[in-house]
Amino acid sequence: MVKQHRSMLGRIVGQSEDGVSQRQIAQNFGIPLSTVNRVIVQFTSEGKESTASHSGRSGPSERCLRAVRRSIEKTPHCKAADIAEEVQVSSRTAVWYLHQLGYDGRAARRKPLLRPANIQRRKKWADEMANRPLEFCQTVIFSDECLWVWRLPSQEFTLNRLQPTVKHGGFSVMVWGAIWSAGWSELVKCVGNINSTIYISILEDGLLPVFSTGQMVKNNTLFMEDGAPCHTVKKTKEWQDRNGIKQLPWPSQSLDMHPIEHLWAILDRAVWKKSRKPTSWAELLTRLRESWAEIPREKISEVVRSMAERVKASKSAYGKSTKY
Repeated sequence: MVKQHRSMLGRIVGQSEDGVSQRQIAQNFGIPLSTVNRVIVQFTSEGKESTASHSGRSGPSERCLRAVRRSIEKTPHCKAADIAEEVQVSSRTAVWYLHQLGYDGRAARRKPLLRPANIQRRKKWADEMANRPLEFCQTVIFSDECLWVWRLPSQEFTLNRLQPTVKHGGFSVMVWGAIWSAGWSELVKCVGNINSTIYISILEDGLLPVFSTGQMVKNNTLFMEDGAPCHTVKKTKEWQDRNGIKQLPWPSQSLDMHPIEHLWAILDRAVWKKSRKPTSWAELLTRLRESWAEIPREKISEVVRSMAERVKASKSAYGKSTKY
């Protein structure tokens, strides 16, 4: 048996020296390509016609690892079986090769779909923002709406507990809020489907008091809002112009750039960790407002300061998705 094995190894080396490709040799002998490659590499470097130089599993060749890396970079969602077929090894060995290269199987991050036009706008925006001084974000009010629904932990991803609506019972509350480097607004309840009239009413209740109470100076402040239709229609823009609200341009599909998203997550944990759960939308709204007011001012300043790193990450990613 050993003699036959060594004879086959010698024939592998012989065919290689005759100019036969490694893939063709593997097909000729009915063995994995990686085995052929290992035999030839060992013979070339050490003059051996044996793969038994040490006990235990032999490591993959550099050529094989390069093939695995090319495959996974080309198609990150492929299965181990697909890679195994390409490099002619078992699925288990393919997984081992991936681990050798530092890859691990992970659930894909959920991110907004970025089309080429979105990426170009994000890249241009990041380039413009990167040229502004670090103190720039201290003059910006960041605003957003967020929907909360009452659900059981097991209902997190059921259809009727997802944004933007709740069907078949339950209750929900949508709120508007804003933050800036030194503070935050009141949470304003959003009633019904938000059109321009309702949105203007929200700004009158939530944004204008920030200026009238002297928390921010209107002439030195930019207002950030996303590209929702009620934010961009003519009626809303005319109201903002009449009230001296100056805009900070914002690219679409850019939740990762928005510092308030981090605070929504903090608020969510604060609301649901309390032992007594809200039993109505009014109680949920009260709980939201109480938890919002309890967020430390230092945490708000921290997330606003993170804008510099967010812009830097977007610029480095050339407008594509970031870790935020």
